[in-house]
Amino acid sequence: MFKNKVIASLVGAALLGACSQSESPAPTAVDAAPAVAAVDSQRIANAAEEPEMWLTYGGSYDETRHSSLASINGDTVQNLGVDWVYTMDKP
Repeated sequence: MFKNKVIASLVGAALLGACSQSESPAPTAVDAAPAVAAVDSQRIANAAEEPEMWLTYGGSYDETRHSSLASINGDTVQNLGVDWVYTMDKP
């Protein structure tokens, strides 16, 4: 009986030791998440000031889904092509 209590105590101590957290070093700039700019209501309201950024699904609060960028126009549209394709398996 005493032997079982000793074994149970040792197993319990081993489990507690395994569960303890070790100190991990503080994240460095390389380990940290990349810097991102906050997208708040004021920034979305002024979306026209940074047309290269698509801040919401529709581009802005009025959901025009229109970009004022001029890199795609009547002269360059024929240069557009498929960039990637994902084929889904049929069920």
